[in-house]
Amino acid sequence: MAQAFFCTPIFRGLFLWGILGMFEGKNQFTKTKMKKSSNVEQWDVCFMAIWPCLAEIDEIHYSLEVKKETWPTNITFFSKENFAFPYNNAPINFQNSAFITIESKIYFDGDYNSLFNHYAINIKNSQKLIDKYMRVINDFIIRLKYSYSTDENFMFRLRNIGIIDLTIHNLFINNHPIYLRSSPAFPKHYPIFQNQKDGIELKNNINSEWILLTRAADLINIGYYGEGLIVSFALFDSKVQDFIKKGFKGLTNDEIDSIVRGIEKKRLSIYLGPLLKLLYNKSLMDNNELKKDLVWINKKRNEIMHNGDSCTYEEAVKALDIVNNFLKELNILGNNLDIPKPRLIY
Repeated sequence: MAQAFFCTPIFRGLFLWGILGMFEGKNQFTKTKMKKSSNVEQWDVCFMAIWPCLAEIDEIHYSLEVKKETWPTNITFFSKENFAFPYNNAPINFQNSAFITIESKIYFDGDYNSLFNHYAINIKNSQKLIDKYMRVINDFIIRLKYSYSTDENFMFRLRNIGIIDLTIHNLFINNHPIYLRSSPAFPKHYPIFQNQKDGIELKNNINSEWILLTRAADLINIGYYGEGLIVSFALFDSKVQDFIKKGFKGLTNDEIDSIVRGIEKKRLSIYLGPLLKLLYNKSLMDNNELKKDLVWINKKRNEIMHNGDSCTYEEAVKALDIVNNFLKELNILGNNLDIPKPRLIY
């Protein structure tokens, strides 16, 4: 019920009207022509989010250089006790939240109508921008944690955040709302929309793959993209080995382990290629798309584990999709894995 309401044009219109009121009198969104070009323009962008944390903070300003960009990206944290949203006489009280704004710029080849279609109609483009701004926020948080590393209580309470942590987040370009989303945290501000259950029946004997894939999605939702990728990859590796071991007949467990563990180089490609074909009469490496996916996720996992490389939201989601696709292929061949549908916030 609540989710349905928050997706309606009425909600978006009313809320965006209120959000725009916050910036009344501020000229934060302008455009300037780039020299020697008739089409490419530089547009000012603002990402605004409400985070239910850091209440009653003093206003904090922070500026950093984003890789491959030639302008500073500015982030501001501030408190705002009340936020007027006149719907059913239920104004929102955000006194326990922090407001976050990020001001940056983008280049775009085209006029405003083209830009609006690019970001508002194709929301994946907006999500890519938001992914970048979430990295800015987490960069700020890690610097804040480092700056106060001797304060153990502060360090414990403050963590990386993801989209699911934000009560509301939205994107403006040229003073126009382009993108607006609320998270599951939003309905708590509207008790009249909360659904209550009379009783809950808990299920037992949850399979490990369901638990770990769900945890991987949770990690991605709260901003731990690399960690989510690593968890999903570790599960993938483990379940592939288990399925391969089931295919051997007439050998002891020790003999099977010696064969499987004896493969040290390109293990997964051998497991899912010639070994799978030998045991189950099908090689997943004959599928060029699956083969490319395996090369990509293996490379990305190694870059994170051995080089400390970063991971974006988009890459983490891609990895989770790849793992799910491979596990579904193993189910087709006779495995019986309980694969959850990942509940990602985008």
